[in-house]
Amino acid sequence: MSLFQICYGPEITSIMKTIQKHPGISKADLIQKFQYDNQGDISSLVEATLNFLLNLNFIKTSNKKEFVPIFNEEIKEISFLKRLKEITDKADDADDPNVIFSTLYLKLFIISNELYLKDLYYEANLLFEKMAISQEKINAWKRIMEYFGLGYRVYGGFYALPKLKIIEDIIEEIGEWEGPLQVFFEEKINPIIPCVYNRNVFKGMIYVFLNLHEQEIIKLSKMQDLPHTSFGEKNEWNWVKIGG
Repeated sequence: MSLFQICYGPEITSIMKTIQKHPGISKADLIQKFQYDNQGDISSLVEATLNFLLNLNFIKTSNKKEFVPIFNEEIKEISFLKRLKEITDKADDADDPNVIFSTLYLKLFIISNELYLKDLYYEANLLFEKMAISQEKINAWKRIMEYFGLGYRVYGGFYALPKLKIIEDIIEEIGEWEGPLQVFFEEKINPIIPCVYNRNVFKGMIYVFLNLHEQEIIKLSKMQDLPHTSFGEKNEWNWVKIGG
């Protein structure tokens, strides 16, 4: 059992919220609650979602029949991203399936600064030779990451351009802030979404911030003689102001 579950995304949040609202709810009750009609059977989807939440350590069960929340804060996409980043940062076994699941985004896109990969199945299995990752599990990973806001499924591959909404949510949570853009990436964004490797900022994240500036959600500017990296087509931005 690992984070590699055949899930889609929205059901993860819905089932987590339901468990928070009804501690001790059974799997049978969850199935009944989310089985909207008699066509099809969602028991395998509920089972996969419960396994996903158990592996995140967001819920627990004593008898595999009733489930209670461990994570009791308001659940949102940022919550899942923070937990996945914690698994990545605290990894002590690179071959652990949960570590592989949580580090795929970092290792496939951030380290190489690659915005789009067509064949994730090939790339992932090339990178993690000791664990055979099925095409079905890779497809599920892409669906979940798209739901969490880390990119888009495009032409069979994955386009790792973070969605504006998830970055706006992070910015809203951070609140007012002003300082070097490089520092903001390293200290505020990277602890939630992997975007910095060896002090190099992932170009996908840079594109998002340039877009946020154009929409006047944040304000970018240039400070002279600042000992930090500048960004933009002409390296014209090195300072960010949020709120205020």
